[in-house]
Formats: sequence, C-alpha cells, structure tokens
Amino acid sequence: MIDSPLSVRLLSSVRRRLFLAALGRCWYRSLLVLCAVYAAGLLVARLTGYGPQLFTWWSLLILPALALLAAFVLLRRPTAVDAARAVDGWAGTKDLYLTLSMLKTSAGEYQPLVLLAAEQRAGSVSPQKVLPFAWQKKYWNLLWAPAVVVLGWVFLPQLDPFQKLAQANVIEQRKVRLDDSKKATALRLAEVRKQAEEREESDPTEGALKDLQFAFNKTKPKEKKENLQALMAEQKKLGEMWRGLSESKLKEFLKNSDSLSDQQFGMASDEELRKMMEDLKNGSAESLKRELEGMKDALQKLAKTDDPAEQQKVEQELKQRMDKLERMARDKLGSPEMSAALKRAKEQLDLSKMQDLTPEALQAAMESMDLAGKEFEELAVSMKDMQQLEQALKTLQMAKKLNEQEMLDGEMAAGQCESLADYEELYAQLLAEGKYDEGEGMGDEGMGRGGAAPEDDSVKTGFKDEESKSQMTLGKVLMSMKTRAAPDQDEPQAQVQYKAAVQQVKQGVNEAILQEQVPPGYVDGIKRYFDALEADQKSDR
Repeated sequence: MIDSPLSVRLLSSVRRRLFLAALGRCWYRSLLVLCAVYAAGLLVARLTGYGPQLFTWWSLLILPALALLAAFVLLRRPTAVDAARAVDGWAGTKDLYLTLSMLKTSAGEYQPLVLLAAEQRAGSVSPQKVLPFAWQKKYWNLLWAPAVVVLGWVFLPQLDPFQKLAQANVIEQRKVRLDDSKKATALRLAEVRKQAEEREESDPTEGALKDLQFAFNKTKPKEKKENLQALMAEQKKLGEMWRGLSESKLKEFLKNSDSLSDQQFGMASDEELRKMMEDLKNGSAESLKRELEGMKDALQKLAKTDDPAEQQKVEQELKQRMDKLERMARDKLGSPEMSAALKRAKEQLDLSKMQDLTPEALQAAMESMDLAGKEFEELAVSMKDMQQLEQALKTLQMAKKLNEQEMLDGEMAAGQCESLADYEELYAQLLAEGKYDEGEGMGDEGMGRGGAAPEDDSVKTGFKDEESKSQMTLGKVLMSMKTRAAPDQDEPQAQVQYKAAVQQVKQGVNEAILQEQVPPGYVDGIKRYFDALEADQKSDR
C-alpha cells in the first residue's frame, strides 16, 4: 500500500473501530460470566458461612475491571485484512481493498491500477458508516446483571450452619487483642528506654551526691553556723529526693520487703522469690533476669515442639511461673507497670493456642517479658539510688555532729576522700577519736554534759507546722503519765496502762515512718528515743 495515503488512513481507522467493537463484546461477555460466578459464590457464602470475607464492596467494584482485563487477554486483534473486508462489504467494491491490503505479497502489472482505484474511492468512504457503534437490546444485561448481584449482596441473609463465622470472629477478636497488647508493650518499652537514656545523660542522684561532697569540702571548723546552713540545705534536698523515690516507686516494696508469705506464693518458689526480693534490696536485678531468661527459653521450646502433651506441660509451667511473678510484682513490689507487662505475657500465651496466631503471640509474650525485666531493672536502680541517698543522709548526720564540736574540716576531707563511703569512714573515725556520744545530751543534770543546744531560727529547714496523719495522739497521754511519779507496786493496773500506751505510740510512729516516708537520717534518733523510754520504764519498776 505504498503511495496510497487515503486508503491507508481509511483502513487504519476501520481497524481501530473493529478492535473497539470486539473489545466491547468481549468485555460484555466476561462481565456477565463474572457476575454469574460472583452471584453463585455469594449465595454459597451466605448460606454456608464459608468465605464470606471474600465478598465485600471492594470485590463488587473490581468486577468490571476484572472483566476488562479478561477481555484484553481473550480478545483476537483484528488485522488489516479484516478492515479491508469490512470496507469492501459496505462500499460494494468487490474485494478492491482486500486486494490492496495484499499487494505486498502479490506481483503483477495491475498493482498501479488497484492503487489508483482504491485512492479514488477512499475519499468517499466514511469509517463511521462502515462500522457504526450502536447499542443492542442484549447490552441492557450490563445494567440488570450487576444490579442483581448488588441486591443479593445487600439483602441476602448471612447463615452460619457450620459455625465458621463464629470461629472466624473469635480469631479476629483475639488478633485485635494481640495487636492492642503488642502496641501497649511497645509504647511502655519505649518509655522505659527513654527514662534509662535520660538517666545515663543526667542522673539526679549522682548529681545530688556530688553536690553533697562539694558542701563537705567547703566546710571550715570555726564556721559552725555557715556549715550548718549548707548541710541543712543539702539534707532538705536529699530528704525530698528520698521521699520522692520511696513514695513513687518503692512504697509497697518498703512495706512488704521484710516478709514473703508462703500461703501467698507457694512453698516451691518461696526461696526464688526471696532471692529476687533480696537482690532488689541490694539494687540488683540479676535473679529476676535469670528467671525471665528461663521463661523465654520455655517459650521458644513451646514454639518448636509439636507434641500436644509436651506443649500442655510447658504451657502450664509457664503460667505458674508467670502467675507467681505477677503476684510478687503486684503485692510485694507494688509495681503496676511490671504487673501489667506480666499480665500481657500471660494473655499472649493464651492467644498462642490459636494456630493462626501462635508465632506472633509467642513473640509478643517474649517482648512483654523483656519489658517486665526492664521494669524490674528500673526498680533496682531506684532502690540503689535510695540506698545511696540513705548513706548520704547518715553521713550528713555524722558531719553535723562533727560540726557541733568544730571538727568538720573540708580541706582534710578533700585531700583523702573521693567517694561518699570515704567521707563516711573518715567521719566515723573522727567521731570515735573525739569520743562524741550522742546519748550524753546537753545538760548538767540528768544525762547530759550541760550547755544550751545550738539553735538558729534563721536556718531554713523542711519542717512544716501541721498535724501528722499517723496515730500520734496517744503520745500526749504518754508524756502526761510519764511526768508523774513511777507507779507503786500496789498499782499494777497503771503499769499495764503505761506499757500499753508506749506500745501504741511506737506502733503509730512506725506507721508514720512507713506512710509518711520519714528519711533515714531521723529514724535512728526516733528508735533511740523509744529505747530510752523502755529503759526508764524498767528502771521505774
């Protein structure tokens, strides 16, 4: 078809229209077939409960796209010969354009005549007239067939005779619970790691101890008033930090650390729990780390074994160990964060029974136990900080005693003390050499050496003039009774009342120490006071 532009353009246009017409017919047939298959599948799903998740709004919307894709795949593309036959059939040119389309493969002197005749007729032939696009009655199926499918999707009831939907709902709910628990663990783990990073960058306890050592180094033997002001300021700061730690993280642990209930935890694990509590009191989390690692190993074993009996045995052991740790975290340590992490681990262990969730749930349980270990480490760090603050407060009390005797010399301490333990050792040695006895008092008469106690009302302290919340009201009665003469032998009832009153007041003070978190710098003095009362009681008999 060389040198025949009009004929070439005509045949190309007709060929495109043939392609579009064939594509439309193929798409129409494919869509009807897909609608029929979809309707049958929808009917089966609604009546039996098998695969209803496949039939959604999205599946309805993709039906036309799938039909178009099928049409492209199945369609036979029209050729130039097909277009030539269509033109010849409409124009009545007796195979003129068919001959033209085959000139490349034929030979003869008639070719110029064919080209000339085809070009003369091409200008009067319209492709739209050769192959007009017109809707036929059957194409209305493209409207009502999908409409029937949509109506079935909306109004056909969902039945579940084989309980397939119920099982799928249970799995979905458990998957949602698993996802929620994983998110909670991830959020808390990120928070704990952030706290650890901030503590590494700037540890407030370490900073406070350095400030105290700096205050010790600045003291001078003859500047009692200035020394006392500096020491009281440090004591107030350290006491507030101590109370903050004990109240926010360690309150329940401090109340419960002296005992472990066999009835509460069980005899088999009592020794392990005692070890964990003892490690925490020493600022260590090693024993709990070992326990958690053992539990993680058991989880890995559970994931690898296929024996149902072995799986049940390992799972029961894991649950018992998790229960004991969770009760310890809740009842003994007073750590709701650690308790929540272990609860999530137990829930995730239960979720691992679902076959579809087993690997994911076991991995989530291990992450929750990692979080529990981090929470315990945070408690151990807080306990270690509290021990350091206690040591600092006790050392500060020793410094105050030395200051009263003008024996507190910062230059001497700065030369040989590098840690707080060095200051404590030095001050203990100085007190021993100076024969400072706290029990000698300040008076000529009675127990003391005499003299007025040094007081300075300008010194700011943490004292608040308010009524204590603890049971201290019996102290007034006690002091009123103590000022009278010792009871005679013929008045045993008075002695019994006196002893009972002392015991009640001691109990109230103990509650105040626990509930109000009295800093340890004052606890020894309180205990010595009541020891002295008991000694007076014995001497009065």
